[in-house]
Amino acid sequence: GFSQEGRSYWLLKTAPVKASTLLIAKFAVAFLPATILGWIFLLALAVIRSQGIGLLWFSMPVVALNIAGNTGINLMFGVLGVNLDWDDPRHMMRGSVGCFGSLASLAYLPVSLLFFFGPPLGLSLLGVSEAAGQFIGLVVGGLVSLGFAILPLWSVRSRVTRMGEPNPA
Repeated sequence: GFSQEGRSYWLLKTAPVKASTLLIAKFAVAFLPATILGWIFLLALAVIRSQGIGLLWFSMPVVALNIAGNTGINLMFGVLGVNLDWDDPRHMMRGSVGCFGSLASLAYLPVSLLFFFGPPLGLSLLGVSEAAGQFIGLVVGGLVSLGFAILPLWSVRSRVTRMGEPNPA
């Protein structure tokens, strides 16, 4: 998050870059490597288990969308608990915001997975094709995950413009 910039945040603050662009850049730096690594693991598992690529059309977007939602939540808490005056890396976050961020991330994962895997499991019990359930799961779970990726960042975008400024008394 932004706390990693520390006292050097003023360089970003004076740059001709919008707050939304900074948020998107921070999001991309966290999201892209984690997603690529997750996809590499999925491909390796598919090769090792000799599954082919049949299930990858479902699992690769699930991994990417889950990481997107988790990144949005963590970045929101990173903005809320930003501390630019730290000397010790253990004090990058203020108060218990980091703890709440971890708990929110942990709570998000089963909720997200329920929306992704609930429709395929439920519809297969009703005799509907697995592919139809997976498609519905991707749509519903994808919308939920995108909501968790976008809405938290949308809610803290105005705070990014005020970061590093003294609080009015």
